[in-house]
Amino acid sequence: MTDFFYLKKYLRENKYYDFEEEILISLESHPDYPSLIAIVDTFNYFGIDNIATRLEKSDFDKLPKTFISVYLTETGSEIVYTKKLNDKIEIQFSNSFKKTITNSEYLEGWNSIVVIIEENQIAQTKIVSYNKYNIVGTFLIVSLILLYLENKENLTTAVFYYLLLLTGFAISVILVREEMGLHNDSISKICNVTEKTSCKEVLSSNGAKVFKNISLSDISILYFSSLTLFFVLSSFVLNSTIYTIIGFFSLPVILYSIYYQLFVIKKWCILCLGIDAILLLQLVVTSFNFSLKFNSTTIISFFSGLFIIILLYYLGYQFKNRAVKINKNKNIELEYHKLKNNYHVFNTLLKNNKKIDEDHLNSLKTIIIGKIESPVTLFLVLSASCGHCHTAYEKAIKLMKKSPDQIKIQLIFNINIENSENPSNLIYKQAFNYYWSGEVHKTISSLNDWHVERMDLEKWKYKWESDHLEYSTKMIPNQYNWCLQNDIYYTPAIILNGHIMPNEYQINDLNYFIDELVEEKLSYIEN
Repeated sequence: MTDFFYLKKYLRENKYYDFEEEILISLESHPDYPSLIAIVDTFNYFGIDNIATRLEKSDFDKLPKTFISVYLTETGSEIVYTKKLNDKIEIQFSNSFKKTITNSEYLEGWNSIVVIIEENQIAQTKIVSYNKYNIVGTFLIVSLILLYLENKENLTTAVFYYLLLLTGFAISVILVREEMGLHNDSISKICNVTEKTSCKEVLSSNGAKVFKNISLSDISILYFSSLTLFFVLSSFVLNSTIYTIIGFFSLPVILYSIYYQLFVIKKWCILCLGIDAILLLQLVVTSFNFSLKFNSTTIISFFSGLFIIILLYYLGYQFKNRAVKINKNKNIELEYHKLKNNYHVFNTLLKNNKKIDEDHLNSLKTIIIGKIESPVTLFLVLSASCGHCHTAYEKAIKLMKKSPDQIKIQLIFNINIENSENPSNLIYKQAFNYYWSGEVHKTISSLNDWHVERMDLEKWKYKWESDHLEYSTKMIPNQYNWCLQNDIYYTPAIILNGHIMPNEYQINDLNYFIDELVEEKLSYIEN
């Protein structure tokens, strides 16, 4: 899965804190991924107000401080996060790589296309919490203090050895991530720098497995994490015997690693070689403090270290299993969304769903929201007392506003106006009367107050109620009877191209299919 650092950063800047995983999955499953169209459609799907447009380069100064743009690089056009500084431009790529260039350099490579999103006005205040950088920073400060207190007399050697441990741990984390398929573009470039290098081939080979579910990467991260914790909590000099033994035991590991890569797999893993180099340097450092003296301190330290290894093995095993499961679920979800967002799949499910008599449907007097000439019609069967109808109406309005020239909405009211026990029926009766009296703006405003603003019924009646309901009493019963004749006893029901829309799809899913729906409709009209 691509990291999309630039997109995460842009969303957070505009106070969209809770969308990351959903947005990235929807983006990667888009039929046009990777493209700007995929990003815009994904924003539309999640209701993020945005503008995608091509500008004159002379309008650059009018752009906000940050936006998404398309920039031409040596490898082709790249979608980048763009930030205007005083007299320079900062661009960030999907792999988190940043580059600062002059305004003239940017304008030369910019293709004039931008995507700008509106700041989230209803976002909750972001809860300040410790992120991974806070945790790492705190650990480093505490560990350095302990390191100083435990190793005052041999501080330089201890610090160097500690830095080796931290470097080894960092490389081990990357190794485990690569083994799990959580690739990073920058790391992949390092791992495949020549034809003779491939971390993936080495890590996935049989020789990289010690047992069925335990790999050399697992042992590497367990080794460095355990030794790092043990090192921080104990004296380097007093435990020189243990470090000496560890150093000598690492020698066969180094030889095996190099032999296997050179003669068996015949590929080099840059990360594995990094681990080998660190183990070798550790051996060199411990040789200056060579000791094989066993005493009570050594025995206590040995069992303390053993406890740390067992504890971290258990925690690491649980964490990795959970991470593998989460990653597997993400991949399954990604494949599901790819399938779901395929127009042929959607169209097949739609046409296999219940067929509606379009001639009878089109003969009904209904409220139309949008441009009459828009080729695609989305019928919404609603009830004023239905909670889910609020969401359906709101999503339909957003869809229509995003594609006003392509789609319009027609409302069918599945209400029995003779039912005096349902006071909310008045809302549709009043809205219908406004519409057929020629007051379309009042129709839309009154419906928005109810479905979008969720106005209280008494407040709504105070604002909109009138005594003129003659149109609704004549026409709404026809809609209600039509619903009964077509066995539509529920709301909301969504009708598209003469079929009830499949339950697997929501209205905002249509963002992905607008162009295909328009093309199919125009083709049908022409024929």
